Formats: sequence, C-alpha cells, structure tokens
Amino acid sequence: MNASITYWRKLLVDDPNANLILVADVSAFYYYVDHDLLHQSIINQSGKPDTADAIRALLGDVLGRGFGLPQNVGASQALSELIIVKAERQLIRKGLNVARFNDDFRVGCQTQREGEGALMLLQHELNPLGLVLNENKTRLVPREQYLEHLESFPARIREAVEADDVDVGIVDWYNNLARPEAEPQEPGIDQTREYGPPDIDEDAAMRLLGSALHRLEDTDSGWSRFEESVNRVLASLALQALLSLRSGRAAAEGIRILTADPALTPQYADYLKVLAEGGSQEVLPALSKVVSSDALCLSPWQRVWLMQPLLVRGVSLPSGIVAWVSENYKNSSTEILRARSAHVLGLHGVLAITDLTGGIDVWSEAARPDVVAGIARHPRAGVDRRESDSIRAGDVLDKWVFELYGA
Repeated sequence: MNASITYWRKLLVDDPNANLILVADVSAFYYYVDHDLLHQSIINQSGKPDTADAIRALLGDVLGRGFGLPQNVGASQALSELIIVKAERQLIRKGLNVARFNDDFRVGCQTQREGEGALMLLQHELNPLGLVLNENKTRLVPREQYLEHLESFPARIREAVEADDVDVGIVDWYNNLARPEAEPQEPGIDQTREYGPPDIDEDAAMRLLGSALHRLEDTDSGWSRFEESVNRVLASLALQALLSLRSGRAAAEGIRILTADPALTPQYADYLKVLAEGGSQEVLPALSKVVSSDALCLSPWQRVWLMQPLLVRGVSLPSGIVAWVSENYKNSSTEILRARSAHVLGLHGVLAITDLTGGIDVWSEAARPDVVAGIARHPRAGVDRRESDSIRAGDVLDKWVFELYGA
C-alpha cells in the first residue's frame, strides 16, 4: 500500500464500522521470502526472466540459502511487496476492509466473530506463500485502544528529543514523512536532501546521536523492539541532520555506531559516501579505523555497504584500505562482495583492466554488473580500447552497465 505509515495506520479509524481492528504481523517475513516464488513473481510482473534470474542468483549468493531478503535495504521492501501483496489482494477481493504496510496488516471489523474470521482467512492466504502470522503480535484491538497506540511512537520520539535538549523541529521533519503522498519508508540518508531537519546545530545532532547509541548499547536494560526502533530512528535522524549541515563529526563514531546496532550500517555508509562526494577529508581515516577494528566482526553485506564511499571518483585510497579491499577480492566466499571489491579496485586502477576483462565470463549474472562497472570506470578504460570494445560487443546487460558507468 503506497501511503505513509501514520496515514496507513489511521485509514481504518476513519471507518465508522470498524469497532475492532485486527492487528496482524507476519512472523520473520523477510527471513522466509522464498526465492523461487519471488523469481516467478518478477517474471509475472515484468516479463523479464533474465532480471529474475539475476536477482535470485544475487540473493542466493549474499544469503547463502534459497530464501530470505536482507534487512534494512531499500530494494528488499520493493521485492517483498511482490510476495505479500498476493495475500492482501485476496482479502480485498473477499470484501474485507484491509490496510497494509509491508508485512503489517490491519483489518477493520464490526464484531469479534468477524475479526476471528478475518484472522483465519489471512492465515489461509499466507500459507501458500510459506508464511505464518506472529501469534505474539496478532490480536483484535478495540478502536479507542488502537487510536491511543497510534500516538505512542511519535510521542516517544518527541520525548527522547526533548530530553536531549534538541529542537523539536527535527520531530516535525520526521512527521513530515507521514503525509499521505510520502513514500512508505523509515527515514534514510538520501531523504535529507528533500526533507532537511530545520534549526539544529552540530552539537545538538551529536547529542542526539550519542544518547541514541548509549541506549542501544545498554543491553542490560532489556529494551523492547519498540525502544530499539525508536533509538534506531533517532540515530538515523542525527546522521541526517549532520549531513544536512555537511558536518563530518560523526564519521569518527563508526565503530561505536556499528557496534551499537549493525542495522545502522547502510545509514553510516551513505553518510560517509555523501561526505566523500563533498571532498571531506574525514571519511577515509574514519573508514580505515572501522575496517581494521578488532571490536567489529563485519558480515559480507556490511562490507559491501562500507565500500560505498570508496566508489567516489577522485578519492585517494590509503594503503590499509587497499589491503582490506584486496583481501575481500581475493579471499571472500561471497561473490557479490568480491565483485564490489573488483569495482573499487578497478575504479582506482589497483587491478589491471585485463585482470577484470579476462575473467568476466566466470562471474554470475548477479555479480557481473559490479565488475563491468569497475572496467568502465578504470583509469585506462579510454586507452585500452580493445578491452572496452570486448565488453561493448558482449552481453546486452554488460553493454548497458558499461555505457552507464563509462558516460
């Protein structure tokens, strides 16, 4: 459903017949998305089996299994929609008043009996998708109680911001994403450019980031998932505020950020990338500390994300970074990580262009675009015409990627 979270949650409240709201959540939805089912759904929607093949191969290589989607990656939400929308459509066709955001369902019901019937029907539609409802998060809620719950998350955000003596304008910015026309996603770094938080200085943003990380680090407090989500949003907001100010003060906090919550890796990596694009001198020293830290055990997907700042043309890689990327290129068992490493090493001329073109056919369809990008952006791409021409004369996708990055 293409609406913001707050708007989506309030839709059913506007229905005078919704005396009860069925609140239902799919158990570990992203973890159990079946790749074969997703493959067929992509073909049905796009008519492009080659794209479906590449996406299935990519997911299988990254995750090492035939099911699941990476968490906290924007593309995962788009792919997951192809699966979960099947259940929503069936409920709507059967006359239910349904609202949905990703794997969270809301069904407006008049009576207890109607609500129980809706619950059984929803589970029935999820079964063919290999999904089940989370019993601990699925319940019938009276209308008034549901309304009260709607306000709890933004209220907790505001409370935390005020406690840190930060301008509540940043909360208004967060709530701005709740407009009906806004995209249904949690705040991300790229949104800073459109919805920059107002009237907040560097000290306030760093204070907000520090408090959020402190609470995420405090594992003895037994924070609920609700509190984890609150603090993850606060940390993201702080990074965005700093980015809107073009401040690199949080760059040096990488180890702490990733230790407190590995799910913040995409936000931190994008933060560094935008700083690098602006010529910041703080990015590479900070990243060097992160990738060499004994306190972190970076997963392959985290390593892929952390190479984002290294894909900025004109950045001069220090020897430690070159060694780290080269190690991933030579020894990683994850092909996608090796391909991203090849992209970085090609861009910066560390690998010879012939090293990249010579083995292009051994890469899978999912990994090859990164390698082709490394060839297109190689310092000698315009000199070694024979190598470039071999790509242009090859696979259609390779040619498209080469022209895209070589422009």
